[in-house]
Amino acid sequence: MQSGSLAHDGHFLESLYRRREAEASDAEKRSDAIAELNAYRSLVSDFSGLEEVSEYEKKLIALTSSPSLKEALKKEQGQITTHAELTRLRRS
Repeated sequence: MQSGSLAHDGHFLESLYRRREAEASDAEKRSDAIAELNAYRSLVSDFSGLEEVSEYEKKLIALTSSPSLKEALKKEQGQITTHAELTRLRRS
């Protein structure tokens, strides 16, 4: 729809936009920086030119340089490394 290859479906877009907004709000309330990042990215990339997303662009920029996101990504990477190590040990 954004590229013009599909017909504009206002109801579908509005529903999806509201769902992404709710996901972003919920992630913010839970202090889940990674979920916030995903929701803001989706809002900005999927709805730019279709909805007013400047507020989410600002939040996305602020979040990408925030200590909370850096810590969450570091923790997530640690979990991935631990999981990979446990999988390797189990297979050996």
